[in-house]
Amino acid sequence: MSAKIQYIVTCPDPHTHYFHVEIMVSMVGTEPVELAMPVWTPGAYQVHDFAGRVHGVEFSDDTGRPLRWTKTNKTTWQIRPAHCRILVGRYKVFAFETEVDKSYVDDQRATLNGAGVYLYVVGRTMEPHQVTFRPPPSWKLISTGLTPLDRPARAYVASSYDELIDCPVMMGNHKVETFKVRGVPHHVALVGKGNYEVEQLLDDTRKIVEQGIAVFNDLPYSNYTFFMEMTNEGGGGLEHANSTHMIFPRWGFKPRKEYVVALGLISHEYFHTWNVKRLRPTRLGPFDYSREVYTPLLWFAEGFTSYYDQILLRRGGSITVREYLDELGREIRRLNLSPGRLQQSLEESSFDAWIKLYRPTPDSPNTTISYYNKGCLFGMALDLSIRQQTRNRKTLDDVMRLLYNETFKKKNQGFTSDDIESACEEIVGRSLKPLFDRIVRGVDEIDWERYLNLAGLEISSKQEAVPEKKRKPGDEGVRSYLGIRLKPHAGAVVSQIIAGGGAHASGLAPGDELIALDGFRLDEGKLEKWLGQLPSGHSVRFTISRAGVLREVDVVLSERPLVDFSIQPRKTATASQKALFKEWMKDGWNKIDRPAHGFEFRPREKVY
Repeated sequence: MSAKIQYIVTCPDPHTHYFHVEIMVSMVGTEPVELAMPVWTPGAYQVHDFAGRVHGVEFSDDTGRPLRWTKTNKTTWQIRPAHCRILVGRYKVFAFETEVDKSYVDDQRATLNGAGVYLYVVGRTMEPHQVTFRPPPSWKLISTGLTPLDRPARAYVASSYDELIDCPVMMGNHKVETFKVRGVPHHVALVGKGNYEVEQLLDDTRKIVEQGIAVFNDLPYSNYTFFMEMTNEGGGGLEHANSTHMIFPRWGFKPRKEYVVALGLISHEYFHTWNVKRLRPTRLGPFDYSREVYTPLLWFAEGFTSYYDQILLRRGGSITVREYLDELGREIRRLNLSPGRLQQSLEESSFDAWIKLYRPTPDSPNTTISYYNKGCLFGMALDLSIRQQTRNRKTLDDVMRLLYNETFKKKNQGFTSDDIESACEEIVGRSLKPLFDRIVRGVDEIDWERYLNLAGLEISSKQEAVPEKKRKPGDEGVRSYLGIRLKPHAGAVVSQIIAGGGAHASGLAPGDELIALDGFRLDEGKLEKWLGQLPSGHSVRFTISRAGVLREVDVVLSERPLVDFSIQPRKTATASQKALFKEWMKDGWNKIDRPAHGFEFRPREKVY
């Protein structure tokens, strides 16, 4: 054996949705050996019971003689190897979940994500690992970022267990397209039918690659694979060092606004090539797979990546300035509709991701924020501030490059909060600690007007008060607010109550079904229409069903938060503001396309 830890993965009956795995471990000695299954996948901050999908475990030596073993906890098997030359383990993994951190196999194809498939040898994760795949004969393609070996056939090697599980694998007869950037091949593995246009998708993906490389002035891999799975529902992405695994709704590439969302996902996951997979918080690698790994810096790892995912699209010309500003507006609305922004800081949100962001409750909007959302907006504010303070000579790109070169390239180590602030200070020429204290470690509001004004922009709102005599049904100026979210596809059943709204004050609760308003039968469409006709301060009576019991609740409608607005150019913008905008958006301030018929404010998640 070359690598001392080897795997063979087969799926002899793929229609049963099982991978069959054999692990061979040499140089085991006479002391007990522990094999374990990870409880999480790097990049996905959730504990998963991967071991619960493992069945039929048995251990032997290389002659087939059974070895004694016990299971010491839910994820760990302890084997007594006696004096065997090679320890051999055999087990099956049930794989029938189409998610970016899990695995799937059926009679036509397979997607393997390593954390839920490969047992690891405790204490030996930094050794080379080898894996050989034996798919059904009719499957002609294997796509992966692992390094192929000349022999045996379909064998690959990884420098460590970390690298092994960082490389997803797709097997089947999927479509693979390839383009090159700076001479390096980039593969796009397309799985499943959808309404995407291949040439357009490849062209925009290539532009994303070019712009990502330009930020760091470094191309840190010899090949890269974009895994794109099309499914009937769901979506998401997970980053890897030389690949990314993404799932898209198969009909989610049209109309144009849906395509922009898809491009945002590609851009986000690709930017992680640097920010997270190499430029990383100190706790994120090498990894402890047996427990949660905590860091207060996900606002930088994920939030700043969320800022850059749209910036790369704009710089490459894949989206217009208006599309960028509209997306920025959606992020601001989302934060404005989260009372938790006054309760939880970015550092707290990052540290508690394991128990809060990925385990939401009906009260989550009132107590928590998303480090993706506010981190993205802080990235925007910091970038504009750096540009203004350095007279457009420096940008957030300079901070990212400095951190990347100093922590990863020179030292191959993670960064700390102090490293981020020190890099900002070096680029700007003065300490930005007060800003970090307020926005990152504190819960101060971000002054949108101030930062947007640096680029000659402003928030144009339709929510100004409308005189009583001029009010019309549906006029945005009189639109009232309940402060509720409804369960999707469930009629008018409340899923969340937002603090500060009329529903919160009246005692409406998650799970309530709204039956009628002022005695008239209600559905979701009528609710939205009627709220558009009623002013804030108006009292209404809801008939609801709570736990199967009908009752009535009086609600005083509140004032709608600032969500009905558009980001527009200021008529009084100065020459320096326009120059900053041009460098930021790579287009002239006077070329900002304005909506022809007002603006669309509807958030992706409706709040009534």
